[in-house]
Amino acid sequence: MRVSNSLVSFAAVIPVALASIPYSQYILAPKSRTLNPVSVHSTNGSVTNPSSLTSSGNGSSIYTGEAATAYDFGINIAGLVTVTIGSVNSSNDEYIGVTFSESSLWVSNRSSDATADAGKDETLWFHVNGTGRYTAPKEKVRGAFRYMTLVHNGTGSVEVTGAEVHYTAMPHWEDDALGNYTGYFHCDGMFFWFYFRYWEMVC
Repeated sequence: MRVSNSLVSFAAVIPVALASIPYSQYILAPKSRTLNPVSVHSTNGSVTNPSSLTSSGNGSSIYTGEAATAYDFGINIAGLVTVTIGSVNSSNDEYIGVTFSESSLWVSNRSSDATADAGKDETLWFHVNGTGRYTAPKEKVRGAFRYMTLVHNGTGSVEVTGAEVHYTAMPHWEDDALGNYTGYFHCDGMFFWFYFRYWEMVC
């Protein structure tokens, strides 16, 4: 069977054209399962250097008395939170609490927005009795939140050196393959297809 030169040339161009499709900018999946907040949403009470716990920060943040900081991850995520404590300065028991919210309208230092139709979820509390990493148990995995608030309600002070989330969506995928979507295409409104693919991943 004879194949025209023009058809051969067209077939050779297809892989190059597909490789140059500008779709990667729409992929919302993280490149790592270890996620840090990207910015500080709000803070109240005595909190030093709250931006130190963001992905671009460094150092530590000290919470004294009743204090809280809400952090923004920039997009909805899901997973298990870990808080790293540098030091505890108190003669009494100290706790660091964590609350979650999908919307900035529901950011709170008292409760999380509900995961069902039950109103509000309780704060996740860590009893911090010294230096170390405090990770939520697996049954406390949290889905679909963008904002995470660290809360301190003790009388002493606690130095926090880290706050991160282990991204648990799509657990059967390799850590470096979270953005390997299949079935993509390029057209007007491309963002919405990738948005719903990511939402499906988180759910």
